[in-house]
Amino acid sequence: MQITLNKQQEEFIAAQLAQGNFSHPDEVVNAAFKLLEKLQTEYQNWLTETPG
Repeated sequence: MQITLNKQQEEFIAAQLAQGNFSHPDEVVNAAFKLLEKLQTEYQNWLTETPG
């Protein structure tokens, strides 16, 4: 699979690397996917647990 990033996304990744938060662009993308997965799981749990 090949993914095309927009300029803002590329700049964000470059900034993360420049700040020393990550050492490779793949690490930034992996962290983003893990966060998205966590948010979706938490949202689904909230929907399940919320009366209504």
